Amino acid sequence: MLDECFPGVWKYNGDFRQEISVGGRIPDFIHRDQDKVIELFGRPFHTLTSYVDRVPWEKTNEGTLKHYTNHGYLCLVIWDTELSMDNVRTKVSSFLQGT
Repeated sequence: MLDECFPGVWKYNGDFRQEISVGGRIPDFIHRDQDKVIELFGRPFHTLTSYVDRVPWEKTNEGTLKHYTNHGYLCLVIWDTELSMDNVRTKVSSFLQGT
């Protein structure tokens, strides 16, 4: 979706293929020219009410945003429930514009 909506702007790094780590964390997507990252969250792993053991605060939405801010990056979290082309385009466009 990112490649289709924003060609050449975002690079996938979730498997460390870009060899970029921010404070020990590997962001899913990195912006080519700005200190911005996108993390893709799935409900079973990142919510405190999930059926698995409690998620550490650092892995929650709030903890993730704070982590990247503390290391000089802006972070957008996109949840698995938000994965539609229109929604991703809108959220990422606003993120890029700083709104």
